[in-house]
Amino acid sequence: MQNPNAIKAVSLAVFRPRAFIKYAIAHDCAKIKEAYDGRDLTPQEIENTRNLSAKRLCSLRSSLGRAWLLTEVAVACGIVFGFILQSSVGAASSRTVLLLQLIGASIILAATLALLGWDIQSMEGDTLPERVNQWLFRFQYWVGTFLFVLSVVWSA
Repeated sequence: MQNPNAIKAVSLAVFRPRAFIKYAIAHDCAKIKEAYDGRDLTPQEIENTRNLSAKRLCSLRSSLGRAWLLTEVAVACGIVFGFILQSSVGAASSRTVLLLQLIGASIILAATLALLGWDIQSMEGDTLPERVNQWLFRFQYWVGTFLFVLSVVWSA
């Protein structure tokens, strides 16, 4: 399996995790076999590949769930504060909306450009600098999303 089908892989990862693990094993074992000049993998190597695939899928699904939760909280807070501001001080001016949207977009862009990967990556990915990197990234995205939603709701 040289080129896995992206739609199939994503669908399996999200909706059918056991089937995804089988799909990942087939893909990863083929890649490993290719790297070892066609040598068959031992049962232990196949089991290790299965365990790594399961662990990585668990991390992927957890990350996806946290991302959706954080996004929904940012949107909900933006809506609530937008309605509060609209009812207490009236609708935002077009300049205020523009300013909030520019600041929100700038924060999201800065978070994207500042995110470190290989420069600080460890084997397990859970050193303190890596965790701070992720926390800052998520916080900036949350604030940017909040400001954007706030500007839209406040202007309505």
